[in-house]
This record gives sequence, C-alpha cells and structure tokens, in this order.
Amino acid sequence: MKHVAVMINPRKPDAQRALKDVIGLVKKAGMTAMEALYPDDPETIADADMLIVMGGDGTLLQAARHVSRMETPILGVNMGRLGFLTEIGLTDIKESIARIREGSYHLDRRMMLKTVIEEDGKAPVLCEHALNDVVLTHADIARIIHIETMANDQLVGVYPADGVLVSTPTGSTAYSLSAGGPVIDPVLRCLLLTPVCAHTLSARPIVLSAGDRIQMRVMKGNEPCLLTVDGQTTYPVEPGARVCVCVGNRDAVFIRFEKRNFFSLMQRKLSERLTFDGGNAE
Repeated sequence: MKHVAVMINPRKPDAQRALKDVIGLVKKAGMTAMEALYPDDPETIADADMLIVMGGDGTLLQAARHVSRMETPILGVNMGRLGFLTEIGLTDIKESIARIREGSYHLDRRMMLKTVIEEDGKAPVLCEHALNDVVLTHADIARIIHIETMANDQLVGVYPADGVLVSTPTGSTAYSLSAGGPVIDPVLRCLLLTPVCAHTLSARPIVLSAGDRIQMRVMKGNEPCLLTVDGQTTYPVEPGARVCVCVGNRDAVFIRFEKRNFFSLMQRKLSERLTFDGGNAE
C-alpha cells in the first residue's frame, strides 16, 4: 500500500482535526495521503491503493458502494455508535497504519447485490449495488401492498405486507433482523428474502442460493412504491414494474487485522443497543 485516500463524515465531532491527524500519520509512515471528499470522490479514489473511512456504519456503507466498482480495500474507523463493519477505533490508527505498512493484515470480501428495475416501455434502471439490502415498500404511507415474488421464474409467493427485502449475509444483522430474518455468517454467499410485517401466517424468511435471481413485482392496483438501497438511496417503482435482484459481479473489500469471531461480535454489538444513548449511526 503506497497511496492512501482518507474519507471522513464531516458531520462527526472534530472531523477536520481527526482527518488532519490521520493524513499526518499516513505520511509519517512513508505513504502518500489524499483527502477523498465525502460521500464520493472518484478521481481521488481511483488513484488510491486503499481507502480509510472514518465514521459509522452508514458512512462505511456509502463508501463501499462507491468504491466497489474498483474493489478498493477499505479500513473502517468507527466514529459512530454500532460499528458492525468498522475494524478499529480512532485510538488504534497509528498502530493500524504500521501494520498495513508491514503487510500484517488480510482482506475480507463481502458480496453485494445488483438490482435492476424493469418496466414495460421504459429503459431498465440499474440501481447502486447494495452491501446490506434492497427493500421494496410503499412510497408514502404505512399501507399493505401486494408483492409477487419469484425466484428463477418460479413463484415464491404473493406477500400482502409492508414490503419485501432482499439482503446479503452482511445485511442479515440489519433491517432483515428487525423483520424477523435469521442471522447469517457473512463468509457465506447466499441471498436472504424477508417479508416485512406480512399480513399472513405463512410468510417466512427464505434463504436462497447465490446463483438465484429474485424478481419482485408490485401488483397493479397498488399505489406507487419505493426501492431503498442500503437504507440510503431510493428509486421510484410503479405498480407492474419488476425489481430484479441477484448477486453482483463486485465485492466490498475490507482490511482486517485479526480473524473475527462473528458470533462474539454480534452479541456484543447488539447488546449495546440496549444502552442506546441517542447518538447516530452515520
């Protein structure tokens, strides 16, 4: 690693001071350092061997979507609340840079979702790749919609629900968990289909193969809906349009220093939710 880009969520306390400190430490380690503007700076990132992202899980999700096209390795520095995806805290920066310089790290690859919205008579809309999930819901008010769901052109079911979400194993501890979905070890490659507040006794989350193609269609007669990518980016979906989801041809790549005990991490992070102090996860 010779060229390092550093990105920080500017809404974090003392963001500029922290940014300046990290850039200084990178340069002292003999590497070049450049500030990458939040939330996306394609020219700066294109020249970088790695990206240091400073913020919470929301900041990391946003950065991962933007750099996944180049699969630039990301070192996540937690300045948020939960920190499921981040690797280190601010106090660990100096030691971590030294370990990267020495090559004492490994890369953790996470699959992403490719989503296309198809509507008769219109050009397909290619959505941003998702690291966590894509969610199809009502656009305006809390009202049940009917979503026909297919897997490889075979009917899975028609869900009367608030929505349906498709998540990666990484995203299984996010929205899907709140909707009653199972926790999946992120080293696996599969798709998780989870109905959201389904008004039926028979709707259950379903785990599908990474090679499957999921198609969701809002039945005609419903009102306009919304597709949300990673809880951050939205796309309008008209009744009758098809939302097609599959595993993308790119991964999010994270720098890790130790082998993660996923179950210990999950128990620790989710138990912290019980002591929520009103901070934000960005």
